[in-house]
Amino acid sequence: MLDRVRRDVPFYDTDGGMTLTGGEPTQQPDFAEALLRLARAEGIATALESCGHVRWEVWERLLPHLDAICSTSSTSIPSAIAPRPGWTTT
Repeated sequence: MLDRVRRDVPFYDTDGGMTLTGGEPTQQPDFAEALLRLARAEGIATALESCGHVRWEVWERLLPHLDAICSTSSTSIPSAIAPRPGWTTT
């Protein structure tokens, strides 16, 4: 999967990166964590789109590998997550 992500690196410029989305990526925490970790290790910016209704244990695994979280409802993201340095809640 990371091979597919690498193909798009020339298009990322300074504002792009990889976003896990579709369905609910936190429902596959092992896959999400592995892919996020590998992307970050290669200097690829990472983001995750989530409804936020996720066990805290999953957030604890994914947060160290994320640059951003996107959600349609800020009330569904646990307050312990936001704000983090460099993150906005808009």
